[in-house]
Amino acid sequence: MKRAVENPLHCLFSLFILYWKNRFFQVLFFCIYFHILKTLLEESWFVMKYMHFKASCSYAALAAIMELNGVDTEDYKIALEIKLPWLFSKEDGAYISGPMLQCAKWFNLWLLPRGYRMAEKMVERGQLCSYLRAHKPAMLGIQTPYGKHAVVFTGFDGKYRFMNPTHENSGEYTEMSFSEEGLLALVDQETMVGTLIPAEAEPQLLTPYLKTSLSV
Repeated sequence: MKRAVENPLHCLFSLFILYWKNRFFQVLFFCIYFHILKTLLEESWFVMKYMHFKASCSYAALAAIMELNGVDTEDYKIALEIKLPWLFSKEDGAYISGPMLQCAKWFNLWLLPRGYRMAEKMVERGQLCSYLRAHKPAMLGIQTPYGKHAVVFTGFDGKYRFMNPTHENSGEYTEMSFSEEGLLALVDQETMVGTLIPAEAEPQLLTPYLKTSLSV
């Protein structure tokens, strides 16, 4: 009679039980287990959020950060909900509108009703890397050949990892990594870093912002 083929999982379990009494095996098992656990905790579990309109990198970055908090959205959904195309402002003598309104004041119009707010901190170049390692995920701007561009810091594993908001099928990298020296070469002497923090849910009235936009 032919011998029945044993279930592979049953065989592995039997071997595990057999070797479990071995002290070396126990140490090896826990070393592997904690290495895998550490890797999983340090990984960035982003669903890529693409840019759907020009200069929407910061809003795509915000959508990516929200994904980590269990909120699925897109840059254009945020923009439409807060009436972004009809908002105008004058800052430092310059007129800006739409997706160029890239700071906590505008992000919070969408965030606060959902129980979050964007906290911003100006960080000096020499302190940036240590600050990022302690604040994940975080949004910041880096210099590119096309100008300043918003990216999302997702973790550090010897290199600083970033999600790069871009247009789908653009051919550009969706993830980037830099050494400390490489990262610091791409930022200003001071960099605004935005992080998401819980807040009391608070409805936002858009009418005052729209009225103010008419008089800018």
